[in-house]
Amino acid sequence: MRSWARAACCRHCLRSTCNPARQCSPGISTTVARRSRDHGPPLGVSTFWAIDDTTELNGATEIIPTSHLWDSDIIAGAVKPTDFRNRGAKCETGDRADAIKMTMPSGSLAITKGTLWHRGGANRSDHPRLIITSQYCVGWVRQLENMCLAVPPEIADKLPERVRELIGYSIHPPFMGHVDGLHPKRIPSLK
Repeated sequence: MRSWARAACCRHCLRSTCNPARQCSPGISTTVARRSRDHGPPLGVSTFWAIDDTTELNGATEIIPTSHLWDSDIIAGAVKPTDFRNRGAKCETGDRADAIKMTMPSGSLAITKGTLWHRGGANRSDHPRLIITSQYCVGWVRQLENMCLAVPPEIADKLPERVRELIGYSIHPPFMGHVDGLHPKRIPSLK
């Protein structure tokens, strides 16, 4: 792993999330721009494992070089808290002059700082392309006690909403703390 990635996460890192199968089917347009972590110091890294060749034609991930250095919380076409609540939200999907397509042969691995702006590219080919994305964060970016295991959903379901938020059954906008891409409130056992 690159030295800056080791320094960003240290040896006590945690896998923050894993999207085991980011399949981009033919005809899919670009996704909204996002960061894997909030702005500020890079407390984690993102990985992109190419299962299939990723090309300009089949929707290679687009990155905005040096955007991890920007002070801005949001850029045009980026994920906003309302986008997380409304999966049908309109977003910018056109080409970005400041983005480059991260083309990779199958088996390749790309590692970026978690604060780098990126988005999934449009698949204009006749075949799907598959990647695996995992994010890693420093081990101390978490609760002291893992309250989501200490307080199982069937008990959390009976608690006031603010208490559920305090123990981790919540998100930090736009999506930190999601469960399979959903706000914990949208999980059937926690409604």
